[in-house]
Amino acid sequence: MRIAAGDPPHSAGACDDLGMARTRLALSAIACGLALAGCASAGPTAPTSDADVQVHPPGTPQAGAITAARALDDAPDAVGARATCGELVLDQGEELPAIAIACIDAALEAQEAALLAWSTPTTEGDPIVYFAIVETGGSSIALHSTTGFDRFGSPGWHVDRCDAITTWACA
Repeated sequence: MRIAAGDPPHSAGACDDLGMARTRLALSAIACGLALAGCASAGPTAPTSDADVQVHPPGTPQAGAITAARALDDAPDAVGARATCGELVLDQGEELPAIAIACIDAALEAQEAALLAWSTPTTEGDPIVYFAIVETGGSSIALHSTTGFDRFGSPGWHVDRCDAITTWACA
């Protein structure tokens, strides 16, 4: 901004230049703020526990689905083990992270005990809960699932056995 030596301090030219400078400064500050906000996160990360998500009504809250599934009267004993490969609450359409699948695969290869638990919502938002379990000395993965919290599903547990899991099922 240039103010000529002969311009009075409050001349129209000086005010216009000052207003433009303030506008540019404000726009620059906004742009920098937005750029920094974009740099602050590398993007969405997989939840690491039930506490990382919001509660979704109705039925059992999505955030407590894994804990609630373990507490069901008909829950298999195996689902009560510590989740050595993590507990994840996935959003609609979200897939298991590769690192979680790799953890179960490595346990199977080493024939060491491991458990991965996750929940994912139905179209209506009701949680379906899964437990991928490798037992010590085991040669397969037991994939336990329950639709007990699905308003349109049937109660009870289902078990599949497989050599590998994919995004949320046996391969």
